[in-house]
Amino acid sequence: AVPHVYDDDCADTTCANCDVTREAKEHVYDNDCADTTCANCAVTREAKEHVYDNCDDTTCANCAVTREAVPHVYDDDCADTTCANCDVTREAKEHVYDNDCADTTCANCAVTREAKEHVYDNCDDTTCANCAVTREAVPHVYDDDCADTTCANCDVTREAKAHVYTGCDDTTCENCAHTREAGNHNFMHECSDKCNECGAANPADKDCTDANSDNKCDYCGGEMDKTGDTPVVDND
Repeated sequence: AVPHVYDDDCADTTCANCDVTREAKEHVYDNDCADTTCANCAVTREAKEHVYDNCDDTTCANCAVTREAVPHVYDDDCADTTCANCDVTREAKEHVYDNDCADTTCANCAVTREAKEHVYDNCDDTTCANCAVTREAVPHVYDDDCADTTCANCDVTREAKAHVYTGCDDTTCENCAHTREAGNHNFMHECSDKCNECGAANPADKDCTDANSDNKCDYCGGEMDKTGDTPVVDND
């Protein structure tokens, strides 16, 4: 018997000598993807793309050619969870800001946000709890400069302060505008030059006098010296 003859060793189905037919044969390529010429019949083809299950896969599913894994591609480096090339999913990443409060653009994906307020434990605190930015301490704020004991901004407490009045007859506190009834001056004696409490001048405008020469001031009873014109008591 003589061999059948086919014009194409793979695709031709009818013997050129005797018209016997057969099933066409599959082309044979040394590499199922990259090889372009059939080893049996020299028919050529376009090379095929290698097939990988995903970006992490290193071995072609068709021809076992290996490669380095390729990086996943995400439309947003932080928020996007599905690779644009292979549909592998991941957990979204936190945005990264150079400063946790003031920076408005993510260092990884350029997403923008509103800047955040710095956080300080109280008015005396100088370092932000979130981003370590420092500041000058700020004054505490009290609704009443004297009587209020809790800062309106940070809840730090203090001792209440005494009201400040310029004189015994002053009715309004210099610090907080609290009002009171006017007080009485405190003169050491009737002929004192000024009030012991506030230094106000004695409106009586009296001098110690000893008209009856009993060595005592006729007004305040203060003991006089031997000359009869100088009080022993201190007018201050």
